[in-house]
Amino acid sequence: MISSTHSGRQLQASANIFGPEFVRVTQAATSQVQFWDLLLNLDQIDDITKGKILWDLYKHNFRFELTVLDHLLIPQLWSDLDHSRLDEVCQIFPGNSQLTMCVEPFPTKN
Repeated sequence: MISSTHSGRQLQASANIFGPEFVRVTQAATSQVQFWDLLLNLDQIDDITKGKILWDLYKHNFRFELTVLDHLLIPQLWSDLDHSRLDEVCQIFPGNSQLTMCVEPFPTKN
């Protein structure tokens, strides 16, 4: 049962979109994460790797938010079953056009 707090309602909305498995996975405690092709123990990650993971999360979050915003602003362009609009949105990002993983190097300076 998901609570009726604000965060609980957000979690329920996510579960409605992604399914009940989403709730189980997001609530499960883990001691390891996979980052690219590395399996890392959470208690042994150095600050540089933490920074890389955080940057990757920020970058992917921005791309997903932009994609959702595009979908909300012009939904009629997203009705195409061959995902041509997604391809168009992905073209604005350098490197790999997939939203799931990129091959760009991490920034070394601010």
